[in-house]
Amino acid sequence: MSETELNYLRTQLQRNNKIDYNDIETKYRLAGQYSTKIEDNFLHVQTLVSEANEIVKQMNQNIFYHVITRISNSYLKPNERV
Repeated sequence: MSETELNYLRTQLQRNNKIDYNDIETKYRLAGQYSTKIEDNFLHVQTLVSEANEIVKQMNQNIFYHVITRISNSYLKPNERV
């Protein structure tokens, strides 16, 4: 889910609920709601990458595909930030 989509959803929720979505605790709760969808998407991508690597291996090509996951610092708790 992109940052634009998250901002859109926050705006819609703010209009409906009048909750302060700039509050850190609320931000963590929102992130938790979307984590399941993100995990499902990541597992799907990992499956596709594994399949692509198997195909390349069978074709005797020297190619290796992988996925790099990047998480914005704003979604991490202060003690998790590097």
